[in-house]
Amino acid sequence: MAQPVFRWSGEPVAFIEDWQLFDNKGLYLGWIEADNSVWAADGGHVGEFLDGKHLFRTTTALPRIPRLPRAARERCLSPPGAPPPKIMPLGPMHGWIDAFELFYPVPPRRAVRN
Repeated sequence: MAQPVFRWSGEPVAFIEDWQLFDNKGLYLGWIEADNSVWAADGGHVGEFLDGKHLFRTTTALPRIPRLPRAARERCLSPPGAPPPKIMPLGPMHGWIDAFELFYPVPPRRAVRN
């Protein structure tokens, strides 16, 4: 069963299925280890999955050594329907940031010209 993941702003941005992290369109982003550390598909350390809803990245610890890249065991061909509704945002936390802001930024929206 897919578990939704949210930005600190409360927006649903990804889901976890079988310890693998996918965006809401089913694109493989990385994996989660048994210690709740989150790793990008290219082996870079993303952060920690601490509360079951958000990815946290510490700003006070030394960077972790990258791991060998991993491909998805299976491509998620059918994302779990419509994303869940937005949840209550998290407030700022000293020493932590939203890992999605650093590793999976949302592309800027293009201005609509008339």
